[in-house]
Amino acid sequence: MLNVLVTGSSYGLGKHICEKLLENDYRVYELSRSTTKVRYYTSNPSLMSGV
Repeated sequence: MLNVLVTGSSYGLGKHICEKLLENDYRVYELSRSTTKVRYYTSNPSLMSGV
């Protein structure tokens, strides 16, 4: 599994890139100025510790 950092992930192109990477089994870390719009995606709930 590859790790990817995406900036501007709350909407638009950054959001779309995150969605496509997740569909292809990448581990995605998101950065955004708008924390209310950032989502935490995982198929493994144990990865959510510390979020």
